[in-house]
Amino acid sequence: MRAVEDFEEFARARIPQLYRTAWLLAGDRHHAEDLVQETLANLLRTWHRIESPAAYARTALVRTFVFAAAAEELVRTAHCRSAGAG
Repeated sequence: MRAVEDFEEFARARIPQLYRTAWLLAGDRHHAEDLVQETLANLLRTWHRIESPAAYARTALVRTFVFAAAAEELVRTAHCRSAGAG
């Protein structure tokens, strides 16, 4: 169980930095909180394999944001195309 305790300690220490980065990316408090939560959930699943948790968390946060933004754009584009086809 030491791994879980290590993760919890890491998360408590890093949430403020992750939140600031997420807020700068998203520009919205709620979206930033969701990004941090999703990032930490993903981090916990792979915690036992990570060599540099802080770098991994920052990279995962940015990738989560980019992936979500790209998915949102795909949905918006598909919606615009279907609205224009009708």
